[in-house]
Amino acid sequence: MTPANSSLQPNIRTYAGRLLTMAGLPSDLLSGQVLQVDTRTVVTPEVRDYLRRQQVGLQRGVGVGVEIAPSALVAGSPAGEPRRALHVWWHGPLDAAGSSATRGSSTRWLGQIDPRVDGQLRAESSSRELAEQVVTQMSVAVEQWSGPTQLVLSPRPWEVQRELAERHGTFAWCVMSGGPLGWEQAQSSAASVLVCAPPLTSWIVRRWLTLVKPRVVRGMSDGRPLLPATMRKS
Repeated sequence: MTPANSSLQPNIRTYAGRLLTMAGLPSDLLSGQVLQVDTRTVVTPEVRDYLRRQQVGLQRGVGVGVEIAPSALVAGSPAGEPRRALHVWWHGPLDAAGSSATRGSSTRWLGQIDPRVDGQLRAESSSRELAEQVVTQMSVAVEQWSGPTQLVLSPRPWEVQRELAERHGTFAWCVMSGGPLGWEQAQSSAASVLVCAPPLTSWIVRRWLTLVKPRVVRGMSDGRPLLPATMRKS
C-alpha cells in the first residue's frame, strides 16, 4: 500500500503494508517526522538505516505512538564491507553487552570466524523489539541459508521465545547445556532461532554455524549460480 499522511497529526506518516522496503518509503520525508507502521510490518535494515540518517522517527503500531529505537551496535563493521547474512544478538542493555555478554571487550572476531557472520554484536534491551529485528534479518537470510540464521544471547530466554512464537510464529530453541548433548538437541529441534546463555565464545559460534546450511534453490548454492555440469538432472 502507498504511505499516506495522517489526518490527525501532520508530522506523522503511516504505512499499512506487511513489508516496508526503500521502494515503499515516501520521497518527501522530513527530519522530525514520525513514520508509523503496523505491529506486524517487517522493516528492512536499509529502511531503518535511512530513517536514522534522515532523523525520522519509527513507531510500531499505527495510532499507538510507541517509538522504536534503532538497534545498538556494539562493534562496527569496516566501511564498505558487504552485508553479512548471519547475526548475533545480545538481549539486554547496551552497557552490559561488552562485559557480561562476551569474553573480551570486542566482538570483531565474529566476522573472522566465518564470512557469513556479521562482525558486530547487535544489542536490544526490549524483547519485543529484539524479536522484530531478528525476524527481519531472518527474512533476508532465508534466501540463501536454512537453519537457525540468528543466534541470541539472553539471560531471559523465555522472553525471547515467547515474543517470537506469539507475535511472529517463529520457533526458537534454547540451548540449555553447553556440552555436545545440548547441541545435538538443538540440531534435532530444527528451530529457526537459537538462544544461548552468555558469555559469547568462539566455540558457541562455531557450533551454531554447523547448523546453518546452504539453501539450494533454482540453481543456486551459497548464493552463487550452479554450473550446468554440477546441477542435478531432473
